[in-house]
Amino acid sequence: EYTFYRHGKKVQKNVHYFPAIVSGALLLQPEEIRDGKWLSFEEAQEQLTFEEAKKVCRKIEELTKL
Repeated sequence: EYTFYRHGKKVQKNVHYFPAIVSGALLLQPEEIRDGKWLSFEEAQEQLTFEEAKKVCRKIEELTKL
């Protein structure tokens, strides 16, 4: 959960992660998502800005190596 301000209004967000093994094209809902891309775990670590997201990414990488 995190909080930020947009247009002077406080916005609270809850983030849920749904890891999956996927194939095929990346399909985005343009009304909700501005951008999306497939990344390696290493590339994702470089792109992520929130520490909690980095922890989740590292954990998923560990689990996929089992």
